[in-house]
Parts: sequence; structure tokens; C-alpha cells
Amino acid sequence: MAELLSLKKIGWVGLITLENPKKRNAISSKLILEMHEALNDIEADNNIRVTVITGSGGAFCAGYNISELAGAKCGAEFYPTARNIHKLFLEMEDKGKPIIAAINGLTFGGGLEMSMACDIRIAAESAVFGVPEIVMGLLPAAGGMTRLPKLVGAGMAKELVLTGRQVKADEALRIGLLNKVVPDDQLMDEVMQMAELIASRPPISVAVGKATINRNLEADTYSATINESKSIIRLLDTEDAQEGLKAFLEKRPPAAFKGR
Repeated sequence: MAELLSLKKIGWVGLITLENPKKRNAISSKLILEMHEALNDIEADNNIRVTVITGSGGAFCAGYNISELAGAKCGAEFYPTARNIHKLFLEMEDKGKPIIAAINGLTFGGGLEMSMACDIRIAAESAVFGVPEIVMGLLPAAGGMTRLPKLVGAGMAKELVLTGRQVKADEALRIGLLNKVVPDDQLMDEVMQMAELIASRPPISVAVGKATINRNLEADTYSATINESKSIIRLLDTEDAQEGLKAFLEKRPPAAFKGR
């Protein structure tokens, strides 16, 4: 049974809540294992189409558990854990079901890196962001030097990584780190509206769209266009696409999409 998170099903949505507020929902070896299990449970459940990740208390996730990090006798001893963090975040990107980060508070270091492995980020106005590892003589090495430049550009990423300064939600939105900022008391309503809208779309199209965009981030333009062509060819053979096309021509709403 999970101790550091909870998993709740709300309609088509699987809600993962990090449940260690005393540690500001810090990432640990145990949390990584529990996250893997929760994500696998969601992926195996055909009645869940979208995942939402949020935190309890005043933090989304304040980064990696520093006491666990400091306990390593040498840098090499931490390497397996570092790779496990990467595997978790890569798994989040690879899952067919989209993941929305509902960012409710402090989001530092590994917490920010976790949010960047999500597909969409919606934050409360009070949320604060940063990669402060530089002040400890370290660097954000779980996506902070890989995903962050893709979202905010190389210059801004270097500024944030090399200064360790904190960014409030309005600036995070302006520089492209977030999709949306909402009042604190409206966060989960806004996130669930987004999740339910995505869940109402054809599940295969959603999964293929997520995978194709992720793949094309690393592809040259020609290869990316091939990926897009393969995607549309695959989708034209689905029942959902056939229903969608028929409904459009008949000027009516499509029937509920079934994921076939």
C-alpha cells in the first residue's frame, strides 16, 4: 500500500496526490517506486483517460529529499537513484494517457523537473518555482538542463540554473513554463475541466498526438512530417475517427468516443 501518495479515480480522471506535506512532498526512492506503481495502475485501467498529479499541503513537490542525497558516501553511489528518477520522468512522457500537473504551491528542483515531465502545467497564483541546486554546489540533473531549455529557451534556462533564483507563477507563465495560472481556490476546478475535456476526445488520437509531439521535438523537419503522416494514417483506421468524420459531414455531435 502506498504511503507517500494517494490515487483516486474521478470519472475518467486518475488523481495522484503526493501525501508527504511534512517533507513538502519531496522525491525519495520510495516515492519513485510508488509513482511507478500508480502510473502503471492508471495505464492499465481502461476507465481512466487522463492523469492529474498534485501535492498536499503548501507544496507541489519541493525537490529531492536532501537528507537522502547527502547520505551518499560518494557521487557514484547516487548514480542508480539519479537514473531511477530519469526513468520515472521518461515513463511519464511515454505513457499514452496525458498527464496534467496541478501545481498548488512550492515547486523546486526535482519537483519542477517532475512537472516538466507532465504534458500540461496549470498552477495556482501562489505557486513558486525554481531550480536552486546551484546554491548547494550542484545542478538540476533530472531534466532541468534538458526539458527546461525546450520550454523557456536556452538563455532563460541558463539564468534560472546558474542563479538558482525563484520565479513566481506570473513570470513562470510569461516565460513559457506554464500553460495557465489561476486563483488558488480555482486550481482543481480548472485542472479537472481541462482533464475532462481531454478525456472526452478520442483516446487513441490523444495518445498518438502526445507521442507524435514528443517524438517530433527531437526530429528534423522532414522526419517530423513523416511522423505526422504515419499518425493520421493510423487514426483513419479507428472507429472513433470514422464516427468523427461521419458526424462532421452529418452536422451533428459525434457519439461518445470509445477508444477503438
